[in-house]
Amino acid sequence: MSNISLTYTTNSRCRKVCGLREKMLLLPLVVLLCLFLSRDASAQTTKEGTLTVAPATLSFVYKDAPGRPVTEFTAVVTERNKSYQHKPEQKCSEPLNYEPGNYHIEINTFPKDVRNVDINGDQETVITIQQPGFAQFTSTDSSVNEFTLYMDFGDKYRPIDNMELENPASKNLRIQPGRYEAHYRKGAGRTEQVKRFVIKPTKTTEVILN
Repeated sequence: MSNISLTYTTNSRCRKVCGLREKMLLLPLVVLLCLFLSRDASAQTTKEGTLTVAPATLSFVYKDAPGRPVTEFTAVVTERNKSYQHKPEQKCSEPLNYEPGNYHIEINTFPKDVRNVDINGDQETVITIQQPGFAQFTSTDSSVNEFTLYMDFGDKYRPIDNMELENPASKNLRIQPGRYEAHYRKGAGRTEQVKRFVIKPTKTTEVILN
C-alpha cells in the first residue's frame, strides 16, 4: 500500500485574512488598556494640578473688650496694586473673606483709622481698635462759637476738624481715645485760646471753652 501525503497550501490571501482576524481580536484589549491608562492619567493630573486655598478672613475686635461686637464702625477694604476693583464696605461686627494680598483699610472712626495690612491665606487677620469715648463741648462765653480740634500724633498736635458749638454733634461727639486740644478765639480781640483734654474709652469728657 502506498503512502498518502497530505499537503496544506496557505496562500497570501489566507495569511492576510488570518492576520486581520488576530488584530480584530486584540483591538478590544487595546481599547480597554488605553481607557484605563487615560483614566489613571486624568486622576493624576487632577490630583497634582488642583490646589485648594482656604479663604483669608478679616475681622475686628475691641482692645479691652474682645467679646463685644464692633457694631459702631465700618471699614472700606481696598486691595493694593490693582488698577480696577470693587471696594467693599465691611461691617466691623461681621468677619469677611478676602483673597490673600496687601490691603489698605479705612475704618470710619473719628478720627479715621487707616491701616495697611497683609491678609494671608488660611488665616484670620484680626484688627484691634480701641473703644470710643465721648466729648461734650460747651461754653458760657457768647463770643465762642467755633473751635478747631487738634490731636496728638506723638510728634506734635495736628488739626483734624473744625466744629461749631451750635452743631448737635459737638454736644456728644463720639471720638477715639487719645490726647486732644481745642483751639478757639474769644473776646473782642479774638485772642486764641487752647484747651487740652484726654479722651478715655467709653468715658464722657466735658470740655468747657471759656
